[in-house]
Amino acid sequence: GPGATGGLLAASLVRAGVSVSLLCRDAERAQRLRRSGIVVTGATQLRIPGSRFTVVSHLPSDIKGACAVFLCVKSYDAPAAIRAARTLSDGSESVVSLLNGLAHAELFRKSISRDRAVFGVGYFSAWRSGPGKVHHSGGDRILVAEDKGGLGASPAAAMLRRAGWISSVAPSVDRLLWTKLALNAAINPLAALACLPNGDIAADPPLRDLL
Repeated sequence: GPGATGGLLAASLVRAGVSVSLLCRDAERAQRLRRSGIVVTGATQLRIPGSRFTVVSHLPSDIKGACAVFLCVKSYDAPAAIRAARTLSDGSESVVSLLNGLAHAELFRKSISRDRAVFGVGYFSAWRSGPGKVHHSGGDRILVAEDKGGLGASPAAAMLRRAGWISSVAPSVDRLLWTKLALNAAINPLAALACLPNGDIAADPPLRDLL
């Protein structure tokens, strides 16, 4: 899902020398990204040509040998993304869900083997500023956690750190997901009502007090 989160993550991994493939929603988006690549502005400044990605496709079957899979989609795309991850994850160390909320958790656990399933949350703000363009307004932390018996969180955190993210393994999946949910429930409605990006809320003293 190479949108805001996925695009920023993919660009940072390529910058670090990691071979990255992108799985897009449809053929048109894949073709556009192959042609124009990903441009990141704001707190991170990156321009990654489409040729720097190993594969850019809308077909999971086109992508082989992934050592890690990151799911970066909206909640309504979670079932399709999880089905695709099952195809992509053969032989991988980690399958990391970077989805907000809780609705995807049960399906993710049922579909991905426990030793590879990793839950993650990102503490950064980014949005799509145009086709193939991402604006990163701030934040550089991605936390991960695994259920008991899992082994994928540490390799995922190491890969994220290689790409320049502050990343560590949290002790509890439930605490990880609920903490991010509580944060979003506080910030998002207030930012929408104030017509401000999330990151500007804390910079305004009255809004910060209200938050």
